[in-house]
Amino acid sequence: MAPSSSSAPLPETNPAVDESTYPTAPQPPAYLPLVKLFALDRLDAGTESPSGHKYERFRAKYAPLRPREFRVAYGGYVFGHSAYAAAKTVDKGMLIHNITGSFTAPGTGSIPFTFYVRHVREGQTYCLRAVDVRQKEEICFSCLVSFKRVESSYNFCFQPPMDIDGRYKVALQGIKRENQPLAPSLDTPQWTEEVEKGLRPAVPFSGTDIRKVKMKRYNEMVGAKEDPTRYRQVHFYRLFGLPGDDEEGSGYGRDDIAALRARDEAAGEADCEFESYGRHTYAWAGDEDD
Repeated sequence: MAPSSSSAPLPETNPAVDESTYPTAPQPPAYLPLVKLFALDRLDAGTESPSGHKYERFRAKYAPLRPREFRVAYGGYVFGHSAYAAAKTVDKGMLIHNITGSFTAPGTGSIPFTFYVRHVREGQTYCLRAVDVRQKEEICFSCLVSFKRVESSYNFCFQPPMDIDGRYKVALQGIKRENQPLAPSLDTPQWTEEVEKGLRPAVPFSGTDIRKVKMKRYNEMVGAKEDPTRYRQVHFYRLFGLPGDDEEGSGYGRDDIAALRARDEAAGEADCEFESYGRHTYAWAGDEDD
């Protein structure tokens, strides 16, 4: 992430709020449900910028997620968290349609991110939000998030069926998905090797349960070394804190979806949790070495 050429506040996206001091926040614990990892405190809402645009401001309850021993924040965390903050400002039934963003400075330390969400456009079917993510006065990340209302009478979605168990049988080796190896928080060959040798502890990936299939046999079988386009990785994942999970997200099914929605403002839940999670996770990807 390249440093910003200027940290001067932008009049359109930096309302007249004193950001000279910030509270510290704890690092998120391992296996924290995503609904709590992304939890936000609403600082203000309905304020107008000098140009007349409405904005809403949120602050994260936890310090930026980052791999152990790393000083900078994990990029997927701020990407997903930005989408989540934007989703808190739209009407029910609006789902993330598109998001694009850029990093302008690294996020560091124990200072929680503050999310400035500007209402760019309101529509019956589409709406648009601009999000600036700050630590103190510096913008670390900016993005545009568009939302689209669900149209139940017009469903143009299509996904071809895929026989995962059959196609990757040689790699799965009959092992259930939930029993596949846990994916490392930093997915690189060097990190994995050091964990296996006991040189560093295995650190779980907070907010999610990700299982990484050992694909060496499959990639050898399809000749991926000779033709890299045949190379494949397979991960199975679920969110901690799914509808039907208990409050701590351990998956025992004591709560139903209505109870989860009732915790919306207190815990940070929103309809776009899965879409936000996608940005949180897809930015995390590494080399396959097994």
